[in-house]
Amino acid sequence: MAVSPDQGRSGVCAVIVAYEPNYDHFIELLEECLAQCEGLVLVNNGAPLALPSFTHGHVKHIQSRGNIGLAAAQNLGVAWAAAHDYPYVWFIDQDSWPAAGLVQTLRLAFEELESTHASPAAVGPYLVDHRDGVATPFVRFTVGGVAHYHPCAHSANIPCDFLIASGMLTSVARFHVIGPWEEALFIDNVDLEWSFRARAQGFQCFGISTARLSHTLGDAVARFSLLGRTHSLYFHAPRRQYYMMRNRIALYRRPYIPWTWKLQDLPRALVKTLLFTFGVRPRRENARYLLKGAIDGFLSRLGPYPEKPCLEETTW
Repeated sequence: MAVSPDQGRSGVCAVIVAYEPNYDHFIELLEECLAQCEGLVLVNNGAPLALPSFTHGHVKHIQSRGNIGLAAAQNLGVAWAAAHDYPYVWFIDQDSWPAAGLVQTLRLAFEELESTHASPAAVGPYLVDHRDGVATPFVRFTVGGVAHYHPCAHSANIPCDFLIASGMLTSVARFHVIGPWEEALFIDNVDLEWSFRARAQGFQCFGISTARLSHTLGDAVARFSLLGRTHSLYFHAPRRQYYMMRNRIALYRRPYIPWTWKLQDLPRALVKTLLFTFGVRPRRENARYLLKGAIDGFLSRLGPYPEKPCLEETTW
């Protein structure tokens, strides 16, 4: 049955977190989100933004007094959506761009999976890096390594072990059952932890091959071929490397995190540590943040680095 654009928007609230975005792109992104969703909640973790009035959609703006972290900001967005009776939430990053009809495709896929008792935790799109057009496959972690799944004609809904938060859609009810994003992780591996927690509760993430999202991972990327497969190396600022190292080590210690992921991630973490300590500038700063991240992760010292700001709200 055909679904009109207005029906496709019905019941979906977009949740977007901003931190010093490219202004022109960001305004266009908000307009596109409102074209595909009935409502939108923006949590701004950076400096205040002078935003225009929007002609359609229900918009909420929450301005923080500092960077409260991605997880906490997204939880605020879900809480607002739930309080305003939206049945679905759709997460998107400020550096992403959805293809036309993406939200409608994801919502219908989630409803179809629910109707077949597939117990979806969430559904997410196929990601394509806008810098070079390279796609990120859906993955499953196995004894033999990481299994990659790209869209194919005979499988629109692909079971996978985790979904990147940007582009992910779930129901508010399912989100509340699984639980919120873990705010102590602050930014990196938040979506990975949530996906694994959902899996431990008997739910399944699904990649939707007919939904496409343009997305950017890392400040820069290098591609190389090894053993017949293309690999990607993403470059991040030293502070981000702290969070990435700290959070992965903290997750290694948790029993519900699959050991298949731990086995394949540990060697990768060691290689990246050596590379960014000895081969990528600023080497000394990289080493300092990576070491502190490793220590804090082992000791489960989580939360923001170095301080946690408070909130204020602005309503339009």
